[in-house]
Amino acid sequence: MFVHSDAAFGGAPAAFGRPPRPWAFADGADSVSISGHKIVGSPVPSSVVLARTADVRAIRQPGAAVGSDDDTIAGSRDALSPLLLWRGLRRLGRDGSGTACR
Repeated sequence: MFVHSDAAFGGAPAAFGRPPRPWAFADGADSVSISGHKIVGSPVPSSVVLARTADVRAIRQPGAAVGSDDDTIAGSRDALSPLLLWRGLRRLGRDGSGTACR
């Protein structure tokens, strides 16, 4: 059985709930998706899909899309979305209070 946690909207708040809601790898998920534009506040649609290393290795096809090792879906990515997501996470901090991560 493979468990995917679609945490696109509620995953980040669930981690800080009282009690925390199960949705992450530690709770049995094999993959997790989160959105940068729903909770984090990225001004453009963005998301991240995380998967266990063994599962990524099982489907990896080196050089299939762009001639190099690329783990993005269809070898497609832009440079702005991940930076905006990173900036939003840094701005919010680990606890979501707005204290930057250090």
